[in-house]
Amino acid sequence: MFYNLLARLDAYLMPLIDKMDSIIRNEGTDYSKYSSESKGIIARAASTAVSVKAVLDTPILTGDGNLTEESEATAISLLADVNAKEHFTQ
Repeated sequence: MFYNLLARLDAYLMPLIDKMDSIIRNEGTDYSKYSSESKGIIARAASTAVSVKAVLDTPILTGDGNLTEESEATAISLLADVNAKEHFTQ
């Protein structure tokens, strides 16, 4: 479950990183001078990176080897977020 979630987040994040690279090359490093579209791309990339960190920081198994309630809740929440992001970009 978490592998698929991370793979989907990565597939969403990588193009955003490429776009951020282009923004920095074309518009410089002063965020206050970025266009509204560029600021939106930066915000989506940051939001996605936060989601990746949340997955990586979530304890997945209990001491007994069972899924933790926290991992299930995190996975459900982030899957909804990924689905919304994928819908937004289509």
